[in-house]
Amino acid sequence: MGLRKIETVKITPKKLNSLIKSGVDDFIVVDVRDKSEYAERHIPDAINISVASFSLQSGELDKNKTSIVYCNAGGGSYLAYRKLISLGYKKFYQALFADWKEAGYKIE
Repeated sequence: MGLRKIETVKITPKKLNSLIKSGVDDFIVVDVRDKSEYAERHIPDAINISVASFSLQSGELDKNKTSIVYCNAGGGSYLAYRKLISLGYKKFYQALFADWKEAGYKIE
């Protein structure tokens, strides 16, 4: 029997950019792509926990902060999103790097 599909709550590039620019520190942006993709380019201030190691490292994320997980097209961040649910996280969103790039926001 397969896993039940869940609907993710997405954050728009505009809203994410506003959060990053606001300077508040009540959220964390997590790039779940592999290290080489992250090293090449990523959303400013994002940390990297690849989807391959997310199950082991995601418990280190602060549950008091909103977690925003992203990948290129949604597959990896969907898996990370599901993991956050299973670990009891309450505040999290999914984002897409493709949407961020298309919107023309800064990339590091």
